[in-house]
Amino acid sequence: MNYRNAIYKGYDKDLRKYMSLSSVEKEKKMIFQYVKRNYLRYIPKEKNITILDLGCGMGYYLAVLKDMGYANVRGVDISEGNVQFCRKEGLNVVCQDAKEYLEAHKNQYDVIIFNDVIEHFKKEEVMPLLASIKKSLKDGGVVITKTDNEANPFCGMSGRYMDFTHELGFVSLSLQQVYEAAEFKNVEVIGADIYVWGGWAAS
Repeated sequence: MNYRNAIYKGYDKDLRKYMSLSSVEKEKKMIFQYVKRNYLRYIPKEKNITILDLGCGMGYYLAVLKDMGYANVRGVDISEGNVQFCRKEGLNVVCQDAKEYLEAHKNQYDVIIFNDVIEHFKKEEVMPLLASIKKSLKDGGVVITKTDNEANPFCGMSGRYMDFTHELGFVSLSLQQVYEAAEFKNVEVIGADIYVWGGWAAS
């Protein structure tokens, strides 16, 4: 069996076995703070824009964006379990390979959020995927990418190897390198304000 299929099949269980209901709610609150501190400066204020969460997982970012008033949000994930979980939460999510979905939805999105996903692709897959993301954005659209910084001396290695499906690791320079090679404009790589995890941020 393909290792990706084997692991992604139960990906939602891998995540949920570490979470009680209370910690799920806590996670959503922290993600609300994370989005507010790190993403909103790049997301247009108009609430009718179209937003795609590519590799949306259990849909927490989608739920937070909906709570913020963004109505046209959709998720894509390859894990059936994740998709079922999201749909039970009332989220608009489809189960499909990321590149296949993007190729079928060109010039449709104002914002594409790409959280902790790029590291799951092999080197030869990254550039075609970024090309598909670019085609799926409207003129002037924005892609927001989050991935572990392997130069981080405290959690770089654990982030790289915590998941068997991680194929790549990035530092700020290599992430900028691939986006510029894919002909994205105004590429900015910044350190995220992470002081929302563990309840450090005020509500």
